[in-house]
Amino acid sequence: MFFKILLSAVFAALAAGIIVSAIQQVTTTPLILIAETYEDGSASANQTETKLPAVASPNAAASDPESSAISRPVMTTMANIVLAFGFSLALLSVQILLNRSISARTGLFWGIAAFAAFNLAPSLGLPPDLPGSAAADLVSRQIWWTATAILTALGIGLLSHRQTFWAIAAAILLFVLPHLYGAPQPQQYASTVPAEIAAHFAASSLVVMAVFWAMIGSLSGFFFARQGA
Repeated sequence: MFFKILLSAVFAALAAGIIVSAIQQVTTTPLILIAETYEDGSASANQTETKLPAVASPNAAASDPESSAISRPVMTTMANIVLAFGFSLALLSVQILLNRSISARTGLFWGIAAFAAFNLAPSLGLPPDLPGSAAADLVSRQIWWTATAILTALGIGLLSHRQTFWAIAAAILLFVLPHLYGAPQPQQYASTVPAEIAAHFAASSLVVMAVFWAMIGSLSGFFFARQGA
C-alpha cells in the first residue's frame, strides 16, 4: 500500500508540477519580475504605463547575477514538484485513514477542499502579495494563516460528515471566526508596486493555485485507482 501511495504521488507531482510551472511562466512570473523592478528602484510607481510581458524577460533575469532566464523556471518547477509530491501524499493518506474510496473524481473534490482551506480562505485576510508590498509582522501572519487554514479545514470536514442544522451552524462559525478576529495588517499601507499589478497578481495566483490543487487531487486519485488493489 505504501509503495502504491508513493508511486501515485510521484506521478501526480511530476504532471502537476510541470504543467502549473508552465502556467506560472505566462501568468504570475512576469508580474513578479515587474514588481522586482519597482522594489529595486529601476522603475517608478508614478509611471503612467507599465507593460506586462507575456513571458519572463531574459534581459530582466540577466541583470541579476544570481538568476537567469533558465534558472528561475527550473527552480520554480522543482519547487512545485516537491510541493505537489507532499500535497499528494497528504491527500491520499487522509483519504485512506478515513476509509474513503479513491478515484480521480473524489480526488478532485479533496483538492478543491484543500484549496479552499489553504489558499482561498486565508487570502480573504492575507491575499497573495508581490515583492515591495506592505505587510505585517511575519510571525503574526503565519499564526493567523495557520489558524485560518485549520479552522476552515475543520469546517469543511464537519460539513462532509454531518448535514444537521447544528453541524452547519458550527461549520459556518469555524469559517468566519478567523475573519472576525481579523488578519494582521501593516501599520501603514505603502507599496512600491502599482495597485493594478498587485491586484492582477493576487487574482492570478489564486487561479493558479486552484488549478494546482485540482490537478494534485484528481491526478493522485487517478494514478492510485489505476494501480488496482
